[in-house]
Amino acid sequence: MATKYAQVSGDWSGNIWYDAESGGNQVPPPAEGDNAVINAGVEVSLDNESGVIVVGDDTGTALDVKGTLRRTSTATSSLTLRFKGHFYVRDGGKVEIGTTTNPISKDYPVVIELNYSSSMGDEKYSWIVESGGEVVLQGEPYTISTTLSADVASGATEIYVNDLTGWRVGDDIVLEESEDSSWVYSTYKADSTTISAIDSGNKKITLSNATSYSHRQDWYVFNLSCAITVQSYQEGYRCKFILYEGSSADIDYVRFNYFGDDSYFWQTIDGRSVYTRYGGISIRDVNCHLDNIVCYKGEYTFISCLVEGHSFTNWYLFNAEGYLKKRNCSLTNLFLIAIGYPGAGFYCSGVIGTSLTNVRHNGSAGGSFEPPQYLTNFKGYYNCKNSWSGERTTCGCWAEGQEFYLSNVEMKYNQHGIQVGYGTRVFVDNVLIEETSKPITVRAGGRIIGGNVAELDVYFSNYYYPFSGVVISSNGKNKVPYGYYGNSLSWAVLGKDGNGNCLVIDPTSPDNYMYLFGEKTGDVSFTSFPVNSGKTIILSFWVKVSTSGFDGDLQIAAEGCGINYSWTSVDLTGADSDWVQRSFTLGTTTDKGFVRLKIRAKDGATVSGDIYLDDFAITES
Repeated sequence: MATKYAQVSGDWSGNIWYDAESGGNQVPPPAEGDNAVINAGVEVSLDNESGVIVVGDDTGTALDVKGTLRRTSTATSSLTLRFKGHFYVRDGGKVEIGTTTNPISKDYPVVIELNYSSSMGDEKYSWIVESGGEVVLQGEPYTISTTLSADVASGATEIYVNDLTGWRVGDDIVLEESEDSSWVYSTYKADSTTISAIDSGNKKITLSNATSYSHRQDWYVFNLSCAITVQSYQEGYRCKFILYEGSSADIDYVRFNYFGDDSYFWQTIDGRSVYTRYGGISIRDVNCHLDNIVCYKGEYTFISCLVEGHSFTNWYLFNAEGYLKKRNCSLTNLFLIAIGYPGAGFYCSGVIGTSLTNVRHNGSAGGSFEPPQYLTNFKGYYNCKNSWSGERTTCGCWAEGQEFYLSNVEMKYNQHGIQVGYGTRVFVDNVLIEETSKPITVRAGGRIIGGNVAELDVYFSNYYYPFSGVVISSNGKNKVPYGYYGNSLSWAVLGKDGNGNCLVIDPTSPDNYMYLFGEKTGDVSFTSFPVNSGKTIILSFWVKVSTSGFDGDLQIAAEGCGINYSWTSVDLTGADSDWVQRSFTLGTTTDKGFVRLKIRAKDGATVSGDIYLDDFAITES
């Protein structure tokens, strides 16, 4: 119908609009069918607005902010802004909905609806912040995640939690899946409902709908209702929010619904070509504060952060996929939660300096978890449930030639645990994998190295060779290697306990297939394990030889972190009849880091044979 210009500061519904950028005639405020421009130097207030404001003629840019669009915490009504066209924030423009010191109240929420059209389509209209533009979205702080203080039965209408700070009647909540105690190829078992009543004294919530599944005490409950919501006008039609280079954003306690982008590109980082998607929320080398966000139901990539050297906290992705692929980026507290298909995924490609701390991944199918270079405190549950399950994993280290460092990892009830890609080295420390169909898969040239690995077998892909790798365990429960998909390979030798395979060394043919201990130089194979400073390191393992009277030699050595343990022969007395355990005090460390353990073998002068090793253990004292 017309383009209307805010020439003077005032309320959106006030007498500030004209039919020309300067001069012209005064006109009523913009409505559906009108496009709007806020001139540079002009401040338009939304404090006195309520209900639904629709702007845009469905042809191009609905609102062009060159000045300031603002709503403060003094507003006492709810408001929805709906854009029938693009929403632009230009160089020098600013959109401010709440501030850090005076955030928007959950009692008077603000909803920004994008991508509205008479003929709906994916990514038809976007919110675009150009270089020099600024966005501030500050919602009321509240507890997004808490835990159940008691078990919940299927069909329950009341639950008890440990923290209700900021929760309101009518809020949307999700109880994560926790019903099964084993890996199950089945439907998702998270419950999604709303709050109908709150008993603050007893921290009791009455639900609007009874639970469909049971839930265990100490597992998580999430509140998705933020004071500010940014979303596509209609679920099923994804939208985009693009922060271009040179723009800035300060965003806290905001919910984003129905974002996504299927476009991608390859970026070169440290000499590697890294596959990357732009994302529905696309953050591109901006000055950005983006914390305490809820991302709900995306398609393709929901959020993609391509900002070098930035740190973020508290991202909650529900059926949404994220990317963090720039050097030295970090994120603390990441929740990837499936409510239903397609689940949730996150991808970092092990880019140098990237780190994630405190990650919870529950119920993925459409997306995997691809860790950063440094992953600390990871919990993965109920992942890989649909027909894509053979391609998805709880923790896939796929960056070829890259090194990953995983510490304090717990995985339960998954189809895949850790998958190690071609030529990739993965250092692990304190890993527990239980009730998982394929705990660890190592592909061609991949290596998994480290300590304190409990309750697992190691699976090697039989699609490629040569293979190498061994897990050093502090409790002697691992078996190395094991057949891919749980099938023992024809050459494999049963381990000490008869229920897994051991490491095989053939002194006459050390290059054969999976016989390598780890990496190999000449006749020496080696692996590494993490240590702390000032500790006495003791190595123990079990050994057996295949032939009675075998008179060959097995030797070990170790170096690193102040340890220099020279080549020492392993006593094989009695090993030709049964498994025997041998222990070695390697020395005392002077630094924290990794010690390289080396091994070599010589065939017997008169009696040949193979050497079997199992249940390696490293202890510190």
